[in-house]
Amino acid sequence: MAPRWFSDKVPAMISSPPWLSVETGHSLSETHGLRTLILLLVVLAFPALAQCQQTATITKWEMETYSQSAHITRNHVVYFVDVDGKHYKIARKQREDKPDFQVGDKLQVRFEKNTCHVTKANGKEAKYEVLGVE
Repeated sequence: MAPRWFSDKVPAMISSPPWLSVETGHSLSETHGLRTLILLLVVLAFPALAQCQQTATITKWEMETYSQSAHITRNHVVYFVDVDGKHYKIARKQREDKPDFQVGDKLQVRFEKNTCHVTKANGKEAKYEVLGVE
């Protein structure tokens, strides 16, 4: 069994750690909860800022030919979308025979450099190449 002087000091050391100021009046669990809340807010805020989803409206679409090599040409659907007053011309990097979207459809989009990520109705994301901005 521990000596009495040791058992008297152990609870005092646990309830008042040296890094916690006595003047604050906050217990260890309240301080830990506040730190956890702040950390949670920071962790959730940065990905949201990094991946801003915007709403786009399809203004028109058309079939265009593109060339994969010098002798092969293929068709793909080119969409004209409006995002906050800017007009983008986007297309898939693969061959498409029919459009996935119609004029007036609202899309959730995210832009990264020369790529437009479109979130489809099923929740999956498709990559489109940005062909131009007006």
